[in-house]
Amino acid sequence: MTCDELNPLLNARIDDEIDPVQRSALDSHVKTCSACAADLLELESVRNAIRADMPYYTASADLRNQVRSALRGAEYLDRGARRTGWRVWGAIAASVALCALVTAPFFVNARSQRQFVAEELLSAHQRALIGRAWTSFRRTSTRSSMVQREAPVLATCYRPSYRRVST
Repeated sequence: MTCDELNPLLNARIDDEIDPVQRSALDSHVKTCSACAADLLELESVRNAIRADMPYYTASADLRNQVRSALRGAEYLDRGARRTGWRVWGAIAASVALCALVTAPFFVNARSQRQFVAEELLSAHQRALIGRAWTSFRRTSTRSSMVQREAPVLATCYRPSYRRVST
């Protein structure tokens, strides 16, 4: 390793924040490089000076228990916040399904109404054609035998609607 590669790792080495493989590589380089060894000694002296001048306070047992319970409460709240995601998506899915169920009869009913109108129109057209054919055959007395012969054929063409239209 070169000095440029190791220079950023010196602070991590002082704070014991690097893995053992990098630590052994850094220590072997510091043994051979006097500039990096001087930098490491300087950082260690700064750390020791800060630790020597700072008073060390221990927390009371009550304070420790309060901090622990606050951390447990925060952990519980965080766990609950992550769990509510499925509830939101479930509510959205339920509302979409409800909207689909409410509007589906209107679409189905509109389709059946169109079909009903088409059937009624076709039935009225057939009745008109049969009525015209019937009256034209009845007008002529020479064709009365033809009317009797053609009446069953005309009756099979007529398909009455099963739904009654109010007039």
